[in-house]
Amino acid sequence: MTFGDEEVFNEETTAYTSVFYLDSTHFVVAYRDYGNSYYGTAIVGTVASDGSITYGPEYVFNSASTDHIPASALDSTHFVVAYRDNGNNGY
Repeated sequence: MTFGDEEVFNEETTAYTSVFYLDSTHFVVAYRDYGNSYYGTAIVGTVASDGSITYGPEYVFNSASTDHIPASALDSTHFVVAYRDNGNNGY
């Protein structure tokens, strides 16, 4: 096994990170973004044939403090994220 270069998906501190693949070249990272008011955020990564990784835009899925963020693919184009919404009494 060989590893490519390290790629940063978020320039700020992150926590509660969940990573899963959608297909052979795409994956999703869901996380708590400390640099954006602890919001729940997800980003899609693409792995090129040379092993390099690029990321699309960040998507905020919860505009409040978010933690405990399990996530999983439903199929190659859909995924689900569960989380505790600290901005809504921890629901």
